[in-house]
Amino acid sequence: MGRTIWKARVIFGGVDLPVRLYSAVQDRSVHFRLLHERDKVPVRQRMVHPRTGREVPREEIGRGVEVERDLIVPLTEEELAGLEPESSRRIEIVRFVPVEALEAHWFERPYWLGPDGDEGRYFALAEALARRGRAGLAKWVMRGKRYVGALLQEEGRLSLCSLAHEDEILSARALDLPPARDLDP
Repeated sequence: MGRTIWKARVIFGGVDLPVRLYSAVQDRSVHFRLLHERDKVPVRQRMVHPRTGREVPREEIGRGVEVERDLIVPLTEEELAGLEPESSRRIEIVRFVPVEALEAHWFERPYWLGPDGDEGRYFALAEALARRGRAGLAKWVMRGKRYVGALLQEEGRLSLCSLAHEDEILSARALDLPPARDLDP
């Protein structure tokens, strides 16, 4: 496997299984740099006040949330810190569901889980998930962000895939699609 990006413990019932998390996808995108056309030197971006045109130093920049068009609520650093979830190394399985209950449009980012010392219990969990056709619905906090996801078995190993939240999913009924029609033989 690749490089470990995070260590955690899968927790459910009386089980406490140490694991290592690995990315299951690799970014192959080309990332361009902005260059000064004449001498090919990378240019820097600066924060500029839109009304005065003056550059704004980093220490004078705050953050806010746009709650409706042209209405931004500023937040202090203390308020932002209060919104951040408590750090943890726990992947808590809240319940097990049939794998077929998970639909493709829920899946976001896949990870591989590898054992971190207890290979027997790791492979036993992978085998139990496969044998019963189940997935574990999970929640965890990683790098200051809350996630929900699915613990799955693939090819005898454990995978963890983050899932979109319900309010992020767009229904196919909300799309302006032409009506379905029968195919011509």
